[in-house]
Amino acid sequence: MKLIFVAFLLSSFIVPGDESFKSLSALQGLWKMETRQGAIYEEWRKVNGQLLKGRSYKINGTDTVVTEQVDLKKDKDNLFYIVSVPNQNKEKPVSFTLVSSNTKRFVFENKKHDFPQRIIYSFVSSDSIVARIEGTVEGKAESADFYFKRIK
Repeated sequence: MKLIFVAFLLSSFIVPGDESFKSLSALQGLWKMETRQGAIYEEWRKVNGQLLKGRSYKINGTDTVVTEQVDLKKDKDNLFYIVSVPNQNKEKPVSFTLVSSNTKRFVFENKKHDFPQRIIYSFVSSDSIVARIEGTVEGKAESADFYFKRIK
């Protein structure tokens, strides 16, 4: 009985961001998406219990061209998707806050950003994810889906 009470007591200190961060840690590794313009890669590594670092890139000849860098950061109360894209937003990172999640789908939102306003990661399986961006541009709904397969 004491063990059950202790487990219940400890579970009451876990905030939703903790569980979401734990689930999103499954992003660790290297992912690939084939496009008409060539392959796009997304690579994630866990830095610690509060931070995952990611980057998207493509290979251009012998050069690796980074298209964005991401910090997936957990603080006391929230989980943030903080993205930096070369030649956009005056080189400053843009933060999106986790607004909904379950163990397979995570929705980050920043209503003030021009586009996208939402970034969604969905785990299809252990080796397949869909990253989606969506929002409005000049009052019109826009979206794009990115289908990645785990390669490492």
